[in-house]
Formats: sequence, C-alpha cells, structure tokens
Amino acid sequence: MTKFKFVKRSKILSSTRFRYLRLDKNERVSPFPKKFISLFKRKLDSENLNTYPEIFNFYKLLSKSHSLKKDYFLATAGIDAGLRNSIEIFGEKKIIILDPTFAMINIYCEILKKKTVNIGFDKNLKLKLNQLFKEINKDVSLIILSNPNSPTGTIINLNDVKKILVKAEKNNAKVVIDEAYYGFSSVTAIRLIKRFKNLIVLRTFSKAYGLAGLRVGYAISHPKNIEKFTNIKPMYEANSLGILAANILLENQKIRKTYLREVIEGKKILLDFFKKKKISFLKSEGNFILFKLKQKNKYFKKLKKNKILIVENLSHKKLNGFSRITLAPKIEILKFIKILKNY
Repeated sequence: MTKFKFVKRSKILSSTRFRYLRLDKNERVSPFPKKFISLFKRKLDSENLNTYPEIFNFYKLLSKSHSLKKDYFLATAGIDAGLRNSIEIFGEKKIIILDPTFAMINIYCEILKKKTVNIGFDKNLKLKLNQLFKEINKDVSLIILSNPNSPTGTIINLNDVKKILVKAEKNNAKVVIDEAYYGFSSVTAIRLIKRFKNLIVLRTFSKAYGLAGLRVGYAISHPKNIEKFTNIKPMYEANSLGILAANILLENQKIRKTYLREVIEGKKILLDFFKKKKISFLKSEGNFILFKLKQKNKYFKKLKKNKILIVENLSHKKLNGFSRITLAPKIEILKFIKILKNY
C-alpha cells in the first residue's frame, strides 16, 4: 500500500522537441495526410475560436462508431481527465493499480490522497493475476487497468478481464480500463459495456488517431456512471479545435487505418533488424518497443546528433537497462536503423 508523499513535478520541458524525430513519447511522428489538413482548415473559422465548444455531433459520431447510445459517452481532456475523474468518483476505498503503469495514475492517487494496492509483474513481465484476484474484496472500490499497459507493453486477455469484472461486481467495485493504445492492439473491453455496469473504458485520440496535441479523450460506460462523470466535469468537456479534429477523423476512419497499417509495417522492419543484430527486446502490444543496447551511450550520442529522440533509460526497477522507442512508419524507422546499422 502506498505511503503518501508530496507530489513534485517539473513545470515545462527545458528545450523544444519540434523539428526532431520524436520517438520518445509514443506520439504520431509522421505528418497527417493532406486530406485531413485540408478538411481541418476548411472547417476552421472564427466561431471555432470565439464560441464555447459544441460537442453534440461528437457524441453522435461516437454513438455510430461504437453502436452504443449517446448517453454511454462523455468527452474528456485526454485520458488523463477520465482517470482523475474515475479516482475522484469511485476511489472512496482502496484502489488496485498496476506497477509499473501509466505515471498519471499514481500521481492522481497521491494528489487525491487515495489508498492503493499495487499489483506487480514477475521477472518475465507476466502480470501477477492471482495476486490481483486475491486483492479484490469489499475493501476495494476501484480497479484501474491500462490495457495494453504502459510502460510494459503487456496485455490482459479478455477472458481474464471478464473474471476481474465478475469478482469486482460481486464486491461492488468499479473497473476502469485505460485503452489508450487500442488500435495497436485489437483487445478491447467495449463489447462488455452492456453486460457489466461496473465497467468504464477510457479512450484517447492521442495515439492511434495521432491528436496528442489537442487533448481529446472519452469515457464509455453505463449511463448511470456517465451521469456521475457529468456531475463533476468542467463546464465544457473538451476544446473546440480538438473536437473539430476528432470529428473529422471519426468521419474519415481511413486516415487512422492507414496510419496503423504503416506503423505495423515499421514495427516488423524494426523487429527484424533487432533480431538480425541480436538486440534483445520485449514483445509489446502498444506503439512502442523496449530494447537493450550494449555500448548504448555511443549510439545515444549519434541519435541526438541526428536529432532523433528516444527514451534512453526507463526508471522502474523491473525495466532497468531498457530503452524505449516509439513505433512509426517505415521511413522514420529506417532513420533510426541507419544510426545502428553497424551495431
């Protein structure tokens, strides 16, 4: 169980990441197609800037996309807002979280002074599911699972998700599933929404859709849960430009599907290179790969010199020695491989 401490975080980045090949934060790194930019510019006018957001069409499009009624959705400012709201609303008792997992989950639990139970991974990065099942009891009100999980890239299969939901339901606990990396993985709990009233799925437009800069996400759950989210939401759920861009992408799914196909191609090229060079890596269901280099400082210097950013060292003890690269289409992945070609 966590011991609460003062949360200290940095305010801003010390230098710009613009004009770099940004393989460090799991963003879309390739340009959007001209079709999207053209549509966005055509629909952008003064009213998008000087009026408050109108989100009803966003809900209409989500409803159509997921074959659920509009009252199953609430827009959020990225997945972060959905996570914080979930912790505020449903975290009155203990909260089960993964360790390691998306950093903001721990941060919000600390800020809101919530008691957490951490479920870790074994030496092979297999989630300790038996421990997780054991910890679900009447003292727990919320379980938060990132699926796929970041930074491990691991997945919980749908059968195990169902078992967690059943036991949580018996103990009157809610289950939040952060599906930020859905698209890169095909596993989703959305098909269980109508069956389990204790299930909340969180999605974002930052990853597969590539809109990290506009902070658009949404929660999907039974209308009674969405009503509770609505009661504590800001005056407006998201910003006008984010909703405008999200609407265009929802109406033009080919943009997302093309990008995902290109990233999967880039992933295959990268993993073939790692195998050829005998560079160890971990299987990942997200849009990133964890890998280990010998003499890594030598190569990190070359990457920086060529304006290529990656995460050089992951801080969690289970991932000690691993670096992380964001997956990207072939053209960007080959730029990274070129630096390591003589490895």
